[in-house]
Amino acid sequence: MCSSPPRPSCRAPEARRATVTTCGSPRRRCAAALVAAAIGIFAVSATAPAQVPFADSDFVRVPPGTFQMGDSTATKGPVHRVTITHAFLLQKTMVTQAEWHAVMGTDPSVHRNCPACPVDSVSYDDAQNFIAKLNALSPGKFYRLPTEAEWEYAARAGAPSDRAPPGVAALGGWTKENSGDSTHPVAQFPPNAWGLYDILGNLAQWVADWYGLYGPGPVTDPAGPPSGHVRVTRGGSMLVPAARQDVATRGGDPPTYRDMDVGFRLARGL
Repeated sequence: MCSSPPRPSCRAPEARRATVTTCGSPRRRCAAALVAAAIGIFAVSATAPAQVPFADSDFVRVPPGTFQMGDSTATKGPVHRVTITHAFLLQKTMVTQAEWHAVMGTDPSVHRNCPACPVDSVSYDDAQNFIAKLNALSPGKFYRLPTEAEWEYAARAGAPSDRAPPGVAALGGWTKENSGDSTHPVAQFPPNAWGLYDILGNLAQWVADWYGLYGPGPVTDPAGPPSGHVRVTRGGSMLVPAARQDVATRGGDPPTYRDMDVGFRLARGL
């Protein structure tokens, strides 16, 4: 039995920020607005007390449904039927450095000084501390990490393929080939069909589950094993070649582990 998941072996120390460009299309204007909002939050929060940097418009509603999770390879399978019985909200982008700073007053990122870039070098436990503080500031919102099944279901966006349609080649994404081994501002490539940015590339993303092998049968609202040693990450990163990134690929690390190519996005109940 496999006791731990594969993890990226390339750990590049240098950081390089991308120049943010915008154009007049509605999609680009939306992406530019997300970046501008992140920069504004960072500027205000430099001296302000902890604040809530999120609005309802920063999340998309994911409907309930059923999908085929995993694929036929040994590390991603077996393919099994999963039913998500509840609608939930999922953050359009990963948590940015500006959003982290607004809540925590710090920036742990290796690729720092980029407010609109996703916050990196945060462990699973760090993410949970952020969520606990955010929930204390936002009674009734119930922020959390998505489960692994919720993440893959939203990443597939209703498609049966094992790759986020229409895939990295068509959507674009910050991968080993184009990232310069650094993070880049969120929402610089088109979202998936349900409006989620950076599903693949930029940073891997913590999810709620302990890492464990899938069973072959159908499951409803799975939440992973009850205990373990490794928490699951999803989504590839800027250090991983595009050909190795798909929505079924699983990774993971111990919950105290921090790395320059791991961040997270938030979920919420309705």
